[in-house]
Amino acid sequence: MIIQGRINFKQVDVLLIQDQESVNIIPKNIISQIKGYHNVEYIKTKIATINGEIEVSEAITLQLKIGEIIENIKFLIVNVELKYLIISNKTMSIFELNINFRDYKIFQRGKPILKNYESKKNIKENETLKFSNKIITKKTDNVFNIEITPNSDYDIINMVIDKYKHVFAKNKFDVGELKCNSPKIILTSELPIVNRPYRTSFNDDTEIKKQLDALLKAGIIKPSYSSYAAPITLTFKKEDNART
Repeated sequence: MIIQGRINFKQVDVLLIQDQESVNIIPKNIISQIKGYHNVEYIKTKIATINGEIEVSEAITLQLKIGEIIENIKFLIVNVELKYLIISNKTMSIFELNINFRDYKIFQRGKPILKNYESKKNIKENETLKFSNKIITKKTDNVFNIEITPNSDYDIINMVIDKYKHVFAKNKFDVGELKCNSPKIILTSELPIVNRPYRTSFNDDTEIKKQLDALLKAGIIKPSYSSYAAPITLTFKKEDNART
């Protein structure tokens, strides 16, 4: 998907790549239009594409703005004419971008920011370095894979968590109930198990009362006068110190 951004106050189109191994790429035809094109770093590496390998000898760090976030991003410079620059999946996380592929919407910090985009059908025609023939299987050192994957488990998981976040417990008392049916208890004996009461210290007694009040208030437990009711004990845990 394509989204609009800004580099040095110049509006640019940004292609979002959902590949974990992808890198940030900017074509020379775009970088030549940007003022301040002087802090070039000379490198020697290769990019693996679905149509072959491209040698890259230059990199540059530019200030990129997407939505409300501005970050300094390092790009590899490629001598290929493109209409947009490319940012990797890792860079997307820096800008806190999430893609909803169902509706083709992009969110930043929970707010939709996508106004103009190209559909997956248009991108499949693939101006991305004009590679559309075959997939590279050979990998060497300092080679990056920029093959486009139109879907990502990471974004689907974030979308599901955001949609159903109201069902997740916020703490150990925020459990609620799943079913209203009373469980059937099968006993080997009709006589209840009786334990002798034990004496607790003042501090333990205060802690038990505090935790019971919280469980009662949350509706997780309720008072019972049954002979089969569970006894109350206090156990010590590493994370919570003590638990009723």
